[in-house]
Amino acid sequence: MANSFTSFSVEFQLPTEAAHDLEKLLEYASELEQDEEDREATDVPDWVKQYAESCFDDWYGCCSYEHFEITDKEDGTSTVWVADWETSAVYLAMALFGVMHHYDLPGKIYLQEAYTCSKLRVDEFGGGAYYVDKNEWLAMGTVELSRILPEVIEQMRENNGKKNNG
Repeated sequence: MANSFTSFSVEFQLPTEAAHDLEKLLEYASELEQDEEDREATDVPDWVKQYAESCFDDWYGCCSYEHFEITDKEDGTSTVWVADWETSAVYLAMALFGVMHHYDLPGKIYLQEAYTCSKLRVDEFGGGAYYVDKNEWLAMGTVELSRILPEVIEQMRENNGKKNNG
């Protein structure tokens, strides 16, 4: 028997209030299948509840990551480190989009994940990447990437030729 895993580890910066709302959003979303009186997430802003209930209702418990750490800094920003050995980063991408949209945050955050297996099996390895900003979140796996890779390589060659030729 083989075991398949999806794992990732990412660190990014957010304003401190946004970082703590991200944590509340993930906690609240991971408890959606529970009765309201059994939920442990407290002091949850209304926008967090509305966003979580609108897009996480089918993914009960999937937003709970093995490692979630916030380090607040004196300048009003926080470093957020999220990692897990068995859960996809897709839920983090969705939550980040909600937070970045709510706070109208500039910038982009990139996430990546690895698909691995405990035994060597055909097509059991790969990965995925996520792009998140305040307007959208996008995802692409290695299967999709392999389909567009020839076009991307050709564009890179053209761009490098332009740089090298003046």
